[in-house]
Amino acid sequence: MLCHRQLLFVVMLAGLLPATALAQQESGRHLGLQSLENGQQVPGETLANAAAIQEMAVAEQQRGDLQKAAQDLQRALLIHEKLAPGSLREAETLARLGTLHWQLGLLEDAEGYFRRALAIREKQAPDSLILANTLTSLGVVAWTGGNLKNAEERFYQALAIQQKLAPVGLDVAGTLNNLGNVLRDRGDLVKAEQQYQQALKIYGKVPQNVSVPIVLLNLGNVAWDRGDLAKAGDFYQQALAHRERLTPDRIAKCLSNLGLVAWNRGELAEAEDYHTQALVIREKTSPDSLEVAASLLNLGGVAAKRGELTKADQYDHRALDIAEKLAPTSLMTADIENDLGDVARDRGDLVQAEKFYREALATRERLTPGSRGHAESLAALAMVMRKRKQLEASARLFQRALDALENQTSRMGGTEEVRSSFRASHADYYRQYFELLMEQKQFDLAFQIMERSRVRTLLDAYPEGVGANPGLCS
Repeated sequence: MLCHRQLLFVVMLAGLLPATALAQQESGRHLGLQSLENGQQVPGETLANAAAIQEMAVAEQQRGDLQKAAQDLQRALLIHEKLAPGSLREAETLARLGTLHWQLGLLEDAEGYFRRALAIREKQAPDSLILANTLTSLGVVAWTGGNLKNAEERFYQALAIQQKLAPVGLDVAGTLNNLGNVLRDRGDLVKAEQQYQQALKIYGKVPQNVSVPIVLLNLGNVAWDRGDLAKAGDFYQQALAHRERLTPDRIAKCLSNLGLVAWNRGELAEAEDYHTQALVIREKTSPDSLEVAASLLNLGGVAAKRGELTKADQYDHRALDIAEKLAPTSLMTADIENDLGDVARDRGDLVQAEKFYREALATRERLTPGSRGHAESLAALAMVMRKRKQLEASARLFQRALDALENQTSRMGGTEEVRSSFRASHADYYRQYFELLMEQKQFDLAFQIMERSRVRTLLDAYPEGVGANPGLCS
């Protein structure tokens, strides 16, 4: 079964140019823009021309032409490096290049540009919103690469500055949204939802704010993680209703997430259509990026559910080739490895399935211990080890899977119905572990596991917080 997270490539706010920084842009930004639109060269290397080139790049970026935007920003950077080295103008161009390379999935390059921008802004604008914005951007890159600890540190550094200078500003909202994504990856769904709702409250005060649909997508992802498909679909449709305010990559995210809901409902033709539309957009705007890998993984999930294992394997390997190149130690790569394990298992190749599951487990255990993904990796590997007659190893893995699952349940929030549905979808873990213990003639422990399952069901029926301590199931 596909992991709940792997197909949801969460929308992150790069937040590279805060609202307060816009007022600091140099005058003359529009000089020469018409000439650039007509394909003519603006004579001379001046800061005004660099500003015009940069604005052209921004327009190209909004249209989804990332490669052309990167070329133009490089032109602007050369001028700034020559005429205004170490200036805030140079830092802005570096930050925009960081954004583009992040969108293209070139994380190492993106981090390099942001670090250069940070070095300048620490000197020229210490404790400013522009500095906080750069810290946020570095956090986004760290998150994308799977370094949740570093991402969280960067976001909190940024938030401390932002809340001091503009406590209800749009920059605060962006960082809250990003912190929500880190918390969601760790399985802290209650805390993640709180961050998103705070961000949405701030964004909602600005009419036609372009970030509202992004937060709606993320709230939909929380509902998805809880197994509340109806609520998730509602959030995704609300986000897509803002289509005219969305960039192509964000439209692709909406389509992709709606495809997930359709996939989970068994509406495979509809799911395939959504994912294909998303893939077409992503291959045009950011070829060979992690976004493309996500769409390929989605389509692999559709093929696997149809029983088309060869096709699923091809999609997943294409996704893995991209992910291993761009973010080899990320959750994205782990998700793909987990799916490849599913395909190998369904083909009867248990050796290969074990290999992929172990690789996925190593990453999830390191980055998101106690999360749903961690529990699912443990359980998948336990089932393979059971089939391979390595029963003691299987039992240890099942025990760890139940510990992780109950840890996640205690942090997921949502209604009683949602929590019960979540547990029901993982009831097979208890059943298989029980059967395994019976095979080993460990009857006392087997019945303890059965009772543990019943107690967990009872605790989930209590108001939120009563059953929040996994130790109560011991």
